[in-house]
Amino acid sequence: MLHLHQSSFAPKQVLLCLANAQAVAGLNALLTEKGIAVTSAYSFSEFREAVAAVDYDAVVTVTAMIKQVRDVCQIPIVNVEAFIFQALDAGDGGQAAKRFDAAAFAARVVSIVNHEHRRLRQPPELIVG
Repeated sequence: MLHLHQSSFAPKQVLLCLANAQAVAGLNALLTEKGIAVTSAYSFSEFREAVAAVDYDAVVTVTAMIKQVRDVCQIPIVNVEAFIFQALDAGDGGQAAKRFDAAAFAARVVSIVNHEHRRLRQPPELIVG
């Protein structure tokens, strides 16, 4: 008989720790579309309150906040700025424009919350029968 734990069906929890409301809205929509439950914290005090109340699978934040996040918890962190890059925009006469790689960002968050990023720390035990 198969026994399934209810928690295996619970959506993964991600905490967005970003001050930019427009970025939060866009990332929230992107992650929600992937089946991830999203909570937003617009300040560090809101972040502390959120991590005290819920066990999150990952935190999305910016470079400037990573140390503060690590000082409070050991939740995996995704730096959203790693997915922003400069690209030449031919429509603007070759001017550089910032682009966000939404597909790579979403893939990274999904990988993190599903624990696909972890490696075996010890080799599996060999059972000799």
